[in-house]
Amino acid sequence: MDLQRYKATSPNPPLPLPVALAVTGLVIAALYFGRELFVPLALAILLSFILTPLVVLLRKFRVPRAAAVLLVVAFAFTLIGCLGMIMGNQLADLAQRLPAYEATLRARIQSLQASSNAPPGIIERTAETLENLNKELEKRPEGTASEPTTSTGQKPIPVEIHQPPPRALEYYQSVVAPLIDPLAQAGLVLILVIFILLQREDLRDRVIRLVSGEDFERTTAAINDAARRLSRLFLTLTAMNIVYGAVMAGALWLIGVPNPILWGILAGLMRYVPYVGTIIAIVFPVLLAAAVDPGWSMIAATLAVFLVGELTMGQVMEPWLLGNSTGLSPLAVVASAVFWTWLWGPVGLLLAVPLTVCLIVLGRHVPQLNFLYVLLGDQPALTPAQRFYQRLLAGDLDEITYDAERFIKDQPILCYFDEIVLPGLVMAQIDVRKDRLGSDRVETMGRLIEELVDELGDIEMEFASEEAAKESSSHLRLLTAEELKQDWQVAAPVLAVGVRNALDRAAASILAHLLIEHGVGTRVIGPDEVGPARIADLDVRHARLAILSQLEASHAPAHTRLITRRLRRRNPELRFVIGAWNESPADDAPSPEETLSVKGNLTVTTFRQALEVIVHEAQAAPQTLHPELLDAHSDCDASLTVDSVEEVQSRSA
Repeated sequence: MDLQRYKATSPNPPLPLPVALAVTGLVIAALYFGRELFVPLALAILLSFILTPLVVLLRKFRVPRAAAVLLVVAFAFTLIGCLGMIMGNQLADLAQRLPAYEATLRARIQSLQASSNAPPGIIERTAETLENLNKELEKRPEGTASEPTTSTGQKPIPVEIHQPPPRALEYYQSVVAPLIDPLAQAGLVLILVIFILLQREDLRDRVIRLVSGEDFERTTAAINDAARRLSRLFLTLTAMNIVYGAVMAGALWLIGVPNPILWGILAGLMRYVPYVGTIIAIVFPVLLAAAVDPGWSMIAATLAVFLVGELTMGQVMEPWLLGNSTGLSPLAVVASAVFWTWLWGPVGLLLAVPLTVCLIVLGRHVPQLNFLYVLLGDQPALTPAQRFYQRLLAGDLDEITYDAERFIKDQPILCYFDEIVLPGLVMAQIDVRKDRLGSDRVETMGRLIEELVDELGDIEMEFASEEAAKESSSHLRLLTAEELKQDWQVAAPVLAVGVRNALDRAAASILAHLLIEHGVGTRVIGPDEVGPARIADLDVRHARLAILSQLEASHAPAHTRLITRRLRRRNPELRFVIGAWNESPADDAPSPEETLSVKGNLTVTTFRQALEVIVHEAQAAPQTLHPELLDAHSDCDASLTVDSVEEVQSRSA
């Protein structure tokens, strides 16, 4: 990952807290009171994501759009209707069978009572006591009016009112009325799905126009990527859940659990709700197994089936087919399930994860909704570089060292300096330029960095693996004195100069540590030593090369040229390398050998590049520089870099 030039773009100002809370409350209230509309709309959006790949597939075979949409929607709703009918029949069959399981349940309760440590008959005595108390409460207190009697002293004859048998129209009304609302909801979902699939491009363009501002290219790419990812995710997840439900139904049928098709469909539906859904799906089959089998074998087999199925899906199939799965943090899964269930009931429970995934994707691609990605996503709240900078601000050297130790167990220390420390120092320099950090704090942070370098120098070989140690120097090795050029065989042929402040000096100290590890003596010089008051006392006669370390070279070019002239007056043979640690190398820049040999003004942007160039220059018989030189992190694990430096800097701005 190359360091990107920082662009000082001010983010959109956040809403005041009272306004944000008021807007959030209005949105939640609208979702709650308008659930009759929003639930079908959410279902339609989810179904459209699932069905879009199928429509696109038919379009590739030159099927007209309208025909492709109608075919796919008809197939989907036919399948849903069949599943609904099957579940209804299974539930009716289960209701008829339940009385037959009463004897088994009584026997199981008696066996539990017998095996418990409670004294014999305690449950019966407790029930009898409660029944007696209930009778006492129902007795009439003394002095109250007695039951009415007639003039002859006889009790009145009780009168019972019987309703006439319902007519045919009333009977059909009692049957059809409960179905009107679900059928209306299903019809609305059907219409919305057809509309969304037919007007997909138009709706996409309207969303782009709404959120893009003037950045159409970036917003278009983001929306297309989000739609493609969501469609693939939901379609794959649906296919996996169908297979999972079928397998579970077959396994429960083999075990002998009644109505296995019902529990297989329920298990497939509950797979949309991780963690909570598995518990819901397993409760009913286990209870039914307890009611059917007097022993414990069916219960154990049912639990084993769900355990194996969940482990297979969660640990094997989902990582294989879905990669990082839904991208939700475990806390976000539980919180979304609770929130959407409270808001929309059982339908909200099924839609909780898909809706939250949609919110996360929007938060990742729409800057105004980025807080949703931070709150609900499974990525760490801070990138490694941001965490380093935060601990540096807190002065917590122990935590920084601990994180560094964990990193260099598997990665070269050079990658740690380039991927984590360097972006952290760039963020610190940005805050210095914006007057967020005082000089005393900058000095303290610089000392902490130098202490960290000393600590890591002691533990690097202890924790780094052999393979990482071989790669840690980007194909370079320790140079002996005989391998150095004649004029480089001095105590410190390289000067690492911190140009402006303690942060620049800290970066110079890191590079000096790396160079010394490779047999090139390096002396670290701070900004005070190259100032006009002390430059006359600086002895640079034996130095052959100076690297000017600066975290924001573009903001002080005149200062850099001034220091270059001062050092050149002290040693006319001195050659220079500019360590512009937050800059991007130009695409048409000349090769390192050519630039270094012409005027000594090579600009490097990472410690790896600086190390390659300086070690190459120090050798008496240098080898050709590797083509990976400009790929500043060719040996680093890219997965450890969460965001680009440009994104990190823009977020910290």
